[in-house]
Amino acid sequence: MGSQDETTQRSRRRKIVNKRKKWFFIPTTKEQFKLCAQRFSFHFFNCVFKIADKAMYLLGPVLIAVASTIIVGLTYVYLTVILPMLTGSNWVHTNDDWDAYWKMREEGREDANNNAAAAAVKTEDSTPISTISSVLLALSTPTGIAHTLLVLFFLINVLYNYYQCVITSNSGPAYDLVVQELAEATGFQYPQSEEELVQCKKDFEKKIYEKVQQRRNAIMAANRNRNTAAASRTTSPPLGMSNNATSNGDVESQTSSSSSQSPLMATSTIANPATTAPTSNNHAPLP
Repeated sequence: MGSQDETTQRSRRRKIVNKRKKWFFIPTTKEQFKLCAQRFSFHFFNCVFKIADKAMYLLGPVLIAVASTIIVGLTYVYLTVILPMLTGSNWVHTNDDWDAYWKMREEGREDANNNAAAAAVKTEDSTPISTISSVLLALSTPTGIAHTLLVLFFLINVLYNYYQCVITSNSGPAYDLVVQELAEATGFQYPQSEEELVQCKKDFEKKIYEKVQQRRNAIMAANRNRNTAAASRTTSPPLGMSNNATSNGDVESQTSSSSSQSPLMATSTIANPATTAPTSNNHAPLP
């Protein structure tokens, strides 16, 4: 039982160590460092794109609220501040000013919209008029009507365009038509059905996998060539010994070739004519 527990603990530790090696890897060569940098950059940008994709869904409502606030604020400033200034009724703040303004307009005085504050009789019992009354007072003039019509034209255009941008989806017949036109312009075969879309995704993933395998094989082949070159460099004999061996072999071959080809050595092997007797049949032997 004790030995089985030890083996299970060892196997468990081995699995933990292998997992740590997979997650924590320290590069030792230049190729490993490049590979780690490429993997890190790939995962980093993949995470950034995922976060950006998720953030766009949260950023959309925020931008809608901000744009709506800006539009409403500018419209309020125009109606309450700019429009009374354009019409000259910005001095009307109380009921007394209101009565004086309309009295001067009934009399037909031209300074009713310019400098009628001095003609207003202000008392301590004067109550301020509402903002709506001030806006309606400014809109009762031709100048206020003309400016307000122009502002309404731009405001309606802005609201309509922004509303269409918000409700327009990035899918549908119009979006598919635009994508198909882009695919035809770039020479890409756009999938028309779900089966073709699935097949297109599989082909794309297969191309990416093949490219990764080719690059990995190239790196491994370069490493093998480098290792074989280093091994051959370490197992080769020293320079002096190789030169001696080759020089000895050259001397032996030179001596053998010289002995076989030298005329002096060839003549030394021929018998001396003075020490041999003639053996011709035309002469008798001497007594």
